[in-house]
Amino acid sequence: METKEIVLRKTCPIFINSFNQPTYLCNIVEKLCLANFSNIYILDNSSSSPEILDYYKFLKKECKKVFILYYNENMGPRYFHLSGIYKEIGMGEIPHLYTDPDIDFDFLAEDFLSQLLNLTEKYQTPKAGCALEIPTEKEVRSDLICTPPHLGGQSFGIIEWENQYWKNIIETDIYDAPIDTTLHLFNPKYFSYTNPVNYLTGIRVAKKGFVVKHRPWYKDDFVSEKEVNFYRQLGKLHNTWIEKR
Repeated sequence: METKEIVLRKTCPIFINSFNQPTYLCNIVEKLCLANFSNIYILDNSSSSPEILDYYKFLKKECKKVFILYYNENMGPRYFHLSGIYKEIGMGEIPHLYTDPDIDFDFLAEDFLSQLLNLTEKYQTPKAGCALEIPTEKEVRSDLICTPPHLGGQSFGIIEWENQYWKNIIETDIYDAPIDTTLHLFNPKYFSYTNPVNYLTGIRVAKKGFVVKHRPWYKDDFVSEKEVNFYRQLGKLHNTWIEKR
């Protein structure tokens, strides 16, 4: 790993939007720490899960790489940027990583941050991030093969919906495709929260070490039924897909 990447991983802030998903959160925090990221912030949306509150206590005591910032209510995953709060806490000019907790990966490329930062500059875009792996029909939860999300009242299965983001190639293994809150680098230089028309504008990278999984789409998402039900009962407002098991 080159010196530039080592320095970026030690200094670049990473913000994880969090709400009552302790299993996912623990998984991504552990993997980011193992990948030598040292400046990790959890944005807690007023979680009430006993498991996640206990996890926060553990992190405060045992992990110096992770810091927890608390909202007074569930503000949703877009609040951090669209509200401009990222500017208020000093991130107004600092490129930073942002992600939901339910993203999973085996490893990240050795030049992960360097490449994402270079791409935001090259294409002058606010976001450059990971492509989402499309599950096969054997892997995907059966209720997502053909279940209508709340997207203009239209019905799309998850496989059909995600295929559209693998079509607009701008260079080898790099796609012009919107990014919401999947793991990405956010470059404030190319974003204005006072006129956030380009909030979803981004580039998805599908190179080795950049493709990630959205765990809730998969049958083997390693989360207990109890935890899933707890989250869904309280998190319907910010859940894109109507998910049932």
